[in-house]
Amino acid sequence: MKSIRDVSQEISLKRMLFLAKRYKDIPVFNTIINLTNNLSNELPVLLITKYFGLASSGIYGLAIKFTRAPVGIFQQSINQVFFNKASKIYNDDGNLHELVLKTAKHLLFISSFLFIPLFILSFYLDIIFGENWTDVGLYSRILIPWLFFGFLSNPITPLILILNKQKTMVVFDAFLLVFRFLALFSGYYFYNSIVIALILFSGIGMLFNILIFIYLLKTSKEKKIAYN
Repeated sequence: MKSIRDVSQEISLKRMLFLAKRYKDIPVFNTIINLTNNLSNELPVLLITKYFGLASSGIYGLAIKFTRAPVGIFQQSINQVFFNKASKIYNDDGNLHELVLKTAKHLLFISSFLFIPLFILSFYLDIIFGENWTDVGLYSRILIPWLFFGFLSNPITPLILILNKQKTMVVFDAFLLVFRFLALFSGYYFYNSIVIALILFSGIGMLFNILIFIYLLKTSKEKKIAYN
């Protein structure tokens, strides 16, 4: 274990200036990413309420809670573990790409024990909780494909911070926000159907999660930039 003296000897003005320059955009772009993420998460509730009424918005909220609650517990734990491992591997010039592939395989295995039972259970919510939950089950089945691919991509998103790819993610998030709006608006304007609106919304989320996963998988092959 390194002592304080050993660590202090590794610190240099050159390294500090290099890191300050390399990561100078983090506060700005992280703020933008957080803003677009919050808007993106609140957008469905706002638009569903506006276009299809408060009842549909409430059913959507219940469906999200039903599907996300068990998934979120595993996702947060995996996210923290991945961030610690990825940071260490990156700092030691290790193979990030191999870690991403290994993590993806584990996530795929875990997801089968999460989403298959959720999908099956969604058909019986009206029996368990009453007939008012019939639509909650339907909405859940529509949203599960989006949440499934989100479960595969979200735990590896710490690579955005580790590899300093905030600029790219701002573009991703901006497009996601726009296309989510278009999906819900199209479902209302062209079909006047909450089901079609949610199918389009879930499809957009699924597509963007796939694209983000592919991007991070490709980016994980990049090598650390030396400061000396």
